[in-house]
Amino acid sequence: NGPHEGCFQNGCPPGHSTSLPFPDNCPWTDPSCSPSPFQYCDLASSLTLSPGNYPVQNGFEICANNIVLDCDGAAIEANPGGTFNAGGVIRLNNIQGSTIKNCNIKHLVVQLVFSSFNTITSNIFINSTSPGGFTSQAVRIAGSNSNIISNNQMTATGGYGVGIESGLNNTISNNTITSTPTGILIISGSDNVLINNKITKSLGNGIQIGPFFFGPSNNKIIGNTITEGVLDGIKLEGAFTNFNTLAGNTVNNNSQSGIKVLSVNNVISNNTANYNNDTGFWIDGGYNLISNNTAIGNNISGFHINSNNQVLNNIASLNSIGFEATTTLNAANNFFCLNSQFDAKVSPGGTITAVNNSCDKVNNWPGGKCEYICGFQGRVTVDIPTP
Repeated sequence: NGPHEGCFQNGCPPGHSTSLPFPDNCPWTDPSCSPSPFQYCDLASSLTLSPGNYPVQNGFEICANNIVLDCDGAAIEANPGGTFNAGGVIRLNNIQGSTIKNCNIKHLVVQLVFSSFNTITSNIFINSTSPGGFTSQAVRIAGSNSNIISNNQMTATGGYGVGIESGLNNTISNNTITSTPTGILIISGSDNVLINNKITKSLGNGIQIGPFFFGPSNNKIIGNTITEGVLDGIKLEGAFTNFNTLAGNTVNNNSQSGIKVLSVNNVISNNTANYNNDTGFWIDGGYNLISNNTAIGNNISGFHINSNNQVLNNIASLNSIGFEATTTLNAANNFFCLNSQFDAKVSPGGTITAVNNSCDKVNNWPGGKCEYICGFQGRVTVDIPTP
């Protein structure tokens, strides 16, 4: 029925061999096996590797459900010694319940395509890329649901650390992602959870949701730490990027804004955005709830709010401007104090409804002052962190 692709040592046609001892139970309709390093090898039963380095030229395929590949610290490397762009793919296509764990994965992308309930955990990804550039990431999720990507280390990938092109109910948790163009990207999909990831030194945004036409919705971005990125720490963007929750994230020392939301009907609560080069929170889109957040020491403003939003119980201190509004919104029970230029500023033409806020230096604020001055005893206590 045609040549055989990526055969393994125990299941190859006569005359074919490879450097990996994977039994091969995959269809014989695949292209022929190439000399070691081989291409697109197929894994059809569980395997635990011995220590060492296992070269693969362009990757391999997991082609059965409920497979466990446990590398036990061994390295799987595409095109060893080759160029950065000559990587490959570990592909799960229409696979359920399989696991890849404890692998050192070099120049390879793990792709989950129309695959569900799989687990990618405790792996180390280095320089993950594949030819063509579009799939240049450590883990790509496309049309796949309910997968778990957890406790991985991802460094200097060609694109993003984890990309969800479409999918539901995937969990991305406790990963450490360093020096990637984007840490985590959701292009399209709902009810995904990004929780407790640590993203540092991104060359773009740490986490980006949107801005594509089939916008991501009802996703939860919770408890992530994002620092020292070139652009924004977390960015939500797009007319259809709605009903997402950003909660409990720490987004500090990024070159632009800590959290930037360019969409409507999202919840931004209990986040910390300190010492960013631009703003702590830049919100440009209506009907968002911005509550119980802290913005300290940002270069321009703690909160820059456009459109009709609810701004409740937030703290802004040691910024150039604590709180800046450009249009109609509601602000209540906020603490805007100890900022260098203005504690609270409303642009000409902007109107706000303000109740029970604390601030001293104001510009165009309703009534010319806040209801409470910053020195009011018992109003609020602010612990100012150092950079």
